[in-house]
Amino acid sequence: MEKTLSSRIRDQFISSVEKDSKVKNAFLLVYNGALGIHVNEYYGTNSTVDQPYYIASIGKVFTSVIIGQLVEKKLIGYEDKVLNILGNSIVDGLHTVKGINYISEVTIRHLLNHTSGIGDYFSDKPIHGKPMLELIHESPYKHYSPLEIVQWSKTNIKPRFKPGKGFHYSDTGYHLLGLVIEKILNMPLAEVMEKNIFSPLDMKNTALASNEKSGKIDEGDICDVYWGENNVKDYSIFKDDYAGGGIITTSSDLLLFVRAIINHQIINESTLNEMTKWSKYSSVKLIGIAYGLGLMYLKSTPLLFPKKFSSFGHIGSIGSFMFYNPTTKTYLIGSVNRFQYHRKSMNIMFNALKEIMKIYLT
Repeated sequence: MEKTLSSRIRDQFISSVEKDSKVKNAFLLVYNGALGIHVNEYYGTNSTVDQPYYIASIGKVFTSVIIGQLVEKKLIGYEDKVLNILGNSIVDGLHTVKGINYISEVTIRHLLNHTSGIGDYFSDKPIHGKPMLELIHESPYKHYSPLEIVQWSKTNIKPRFKPGKGFHYSDTGYHLLGLVIEKILNMPLAEVMEKNIFSPLDMKNTALASNEKSGKIDEGDICDVYWGENNVKDYSIFKDDYAGGGIITTSSDLLLFVRAIINHQIINESTLNEMTKWSKYSSVKLIGIAYGLGLMYLKSTPLLFPKKFSSFGHIGSIGSFMFYNPTTKTYLIGSVNRFQYHRKSMNIMFNALKEIMKIYLT
């Protein structure tokens, strides 16, 4: 008996992760309403189908959506200067290149699409001292507040270029966006996320990791995350990721979120159009990826990557992904819960998409 499309997607996913000893647990959700596909699969002895997991930098999409909502309400503008919102005491010292202070030129748009030139506290080599990743390894439970991260960046991380003249992925920039949101609304980011996104979309299993008072998620239920051979899910890095990726959620909740974006439930169509204006700049580290306002675009490449596979959404540093493919109107969500394992998660996603293309294009 011929397998159904959903069965083929499931089997392919399980086969892919089972033969990779580095993958301890994984998730895949594939949804296409027109084709009647709703695969929600998991792998791992300590996992369940709708187990909460960290999504890392997919959280940047949430931050961008909230900024978009503020723009729609005319509480802020994409071209507004960050200095004018947060003030000198927070941002001065973050952006001096060749003796010239450019911080007054940095806009909200620059931070959203990583063209500000501000360095990245998470992955950049510091001017002196140990890199942040090494500090995290040495003291995994040390907590850094958003303001402490910004201050550490001022002292240790070198800016890259004049605002608007290049691309450099910056979690420090997204910390600033979180502070901007809190300043404009006079409310903690966790509460804003709950009020503006989680509650309206009935995302009952989603919370900002730093919001320990939410009561929505038992920390013991969160999926394990691996860094080498170490299970690091309790490291403070996840709570400290803040507006750059500090969200815990489930595949089903992420589907509610991305569908709400595509169907203009939580932002207007005009805002989505702004988010999908891809920067002309790119990064050597992100080959084949263009960046908009909090969204990544997987660009087509002749022969290697046909245009029909082009999708937008975001990936996370722990092999998490959330994408929408406009050609087939397919949503692809999941994670392999392992640091620096993007290739594996992308293979899982595109293998599923290839199966759908076989049906869609016939």
